[in-house]
Amino acid sequence: MGYDRCDRPRLLLHAGAFGNYVDPLQPRSRDDGADRLDHVVRGGLELLRAAVLLPDRLYYYRTALPPQITRLFQQNGANSTPLQWGIGLDTAGKVIVRDIPAAATRYTSTITPAANVWNRIEWQVVWNGSTTTINIRIYENTNAGGAAETTLDDSGSSTAFTQAAAGGEYNFGMQSPSQTYDLYLDDMGLDVNAWMGPAGTSAVLTPPAGWPEVVPTGTQQVAVGAGELSSRCFRRTAVAGDSGSTITLNTDVNAHGSIDLVAYAGVDQLALVDVAAAAVKSADSTTVTTPNATTLVAGDLIISAFFDRANPAAAGATSTWTVPGGESLRASSFGTGTDGRVAGLVTDDGVTHAIGTYGSKVATADKTSYLGVAWTIGLLSATGGAGTGQGIGDLLTHN
Repeated sequence: MGYDRCDRPRLLLHAGAFGNYVDPLQPRSRDDGADRLDHVVRGGLELLRAAVLLPDRLYYYRTALPPQITRLFQQNGANSTPLQWGIGLDTAGKVIVRDIPAAATRYTSTITPAANVWNRIEWQVVWNGSTTTINIRIYENTNAGGAAETTLDDSGSSTAFTQAAAGGEYNFGMQSPSQTYDLYLDDMGLDVNAWMGPAGTSAVLTPPAGWPEVVPTGTQQVAVGAGELSSRCFRRTAVAGDSGSTITLNTDVNAHGSIDLVAYAGVDQLALVDVAAAAVKSADSTTVTTPNATTLVAGDLIISAFFDRANPAAAGATSTWTVPGGESLRASSFGTGTDGRVAGLVTDDGVTHAIGTYGSKVATADKTSYLGVAWTIGLLSATGGAGTGQGIGDLLTHN
């Protein structure tokens, strides 16, 4: 990413979608490395083929009791024959292990995990070549975060049942005649003796060299639920030699991301930023709204920035923004593909302002998103005027 001119203060706004599952409502996937598998199902049924069964975990969210026994996960032999066993819910909402050929339940949980929250099931499979035993652990209401992620609410083992052939296919999904539910299957591990624990936390972003971070009031930079959308802002006063140089931002794992770079003339060369505030959204909508920020001195140029993240299984990510009324577009960025892509937008009105409270700008995307982050930033400016910008929408995109 190059600069167009020197001697201009610049703002670099970045947003990245990461795999933290503290408050999942519409789950998304994240790959922590080559040895793990993530997948998301929004209702329906999907198929996975593998050579061996590994320790697994899944998160599920139901709104009502299933009208019939419903499988969350199912193991079959190669080419779907024979059907072997499944983990699911009975009509009382209890977690069960089902011996499919025998049409028998081999384990039933003591607790009935709650509706309208995310519950985690972990399991280990012990197969000796002729019979299988499945060990189960249940963690209730994991979207509460904190201790709820690690407090074991129920555990047990199935009675042994006949399984003559190794597993070869795995169906997972949750569907009944009257309703579909959300399911997140995460991280099939390699160590058969391990329990998976909570799903992974956020990617760690390494800031670009020579760019101090702009920390907003309240530091509300992370929208959680269905993973995370995290946004950070960096500033720099450009000097001779900057033009055409490269800005590098790295994360410790693959993550979808978006960068918007804007440059303004006439800004205080040392202080640059007067005030900054950030706000998040975690509800389905096509809009993202900036927070209010109260300036400390007269003459600020007010910049607004918006980011959203594509919902899992959505029909495409944001590809256009409607700029807030009275604002001009300075930079925009759009990820390609679906599920976790991040779109960004930076605007301003091109004039300096008296001391006061500014914000509540609304940008509208062409697609619905559950997670969003918005910024209001006051630049210490001697003059108003148009800024210039550039957006990159496919930063370290991982499919």
